[in-house]
Amino acid sequence: MKAGREYCLRCFAPLPTAEKPLPVPVWESLGLSRQAQMVLGVVVLVVVVALVAVIWTSEMPVVDDSDNVPLRSAAAPAAAPAVSPAAAPAAGAAAAPASGAALPMPPAPQAAVRGAEAPADADLERRRDEYLTRLASTPNDAGTLNALGLLLQKMGENEDALARFERAIALEPRTPAFRMNFANLAAALGQWGRAIDQYRETLLLARQDYPAQYALAIALQRKGDDELAIAEFTKARHLKPGQALIALGLAASLERIGRKDEAIREYRDFLALQPNSGDAGRVRIHLATLSRP
Repeated sequence: MKAGREYCLRCFAPLPTAEKPLPVPVWESLGLSRQAQMVLGVVVLVVVVALVAVIWTSEMPVVDDSDNVPLRSAAAPAAAPAVSPAAAPAAGAAAAPASGAALPMPPAPQAAVRGAEAPADADLERRRDEYLTRLASTPNDAGTLNALGLLLQKMGENEDALARFERAIALEPRTPAFRMNFANLAAALGQWGRAIDQYRETLLLARQDYPAQYALAIALQRKGDDELAIAEFTKARHLKPGQALIALGLAASLERIGRKDEAIREYRDFLALQPNSGDAGRVRIHLATLSRP
């Protein structure tokens, strides 16, 4: 090898020269023995592993919204009174989503349903007997049948109440209030198909009836027909723009069918319309989870 060459011609390894001697390994410069070198290597490895563990465990957790319950399920408002012939349908506590997903949803129209365990009320029983006596002489009195249905509903005799509403509808099919009473009670009992049929019939009689339009959209959503629900929510928005609950209903159905970007816009519209509502906090949490890449 010619003197002064800095690299080997075969393997290109650096060669020491008078001007550039090879650097001394750190282990030799520290004067560490072979055993000390092994101990130091183990210590460095332990420190690195510990740092990796700390970084891994301190990573921001992902919020899992899958165990959240539907809005208003923990403290549902008192059920609204049943619809009279001149009144609109009432709103009650939110029902669980049909798909089981924990999405923020608007409350469903609900009648004042009482369970079979409701204590007997002497005054209600007396009024029921009066209606039955009246119907014995005029069995085709649709107004009395509707009133009896409302009374039976209060007494917790829900199926009998539905039968009375159904009879009133058969006698006076063009009276929207009878159909709404039937539909609201069916919806409160979770009989979404029967409720949807009567909400549709009501809208054939009163196309501009916003409560019936909104109730139809909610019933379709609870049944799981989100595509149809979106169409009905859109109609309800045309009848009454600026309703926050319509935005919330649209957002839930859009999310369930995978239209995520549109759902995010509707959730934001809901928060813009009702930033201080009781549901706003849960919607913000859900929106943050949904917006995460």
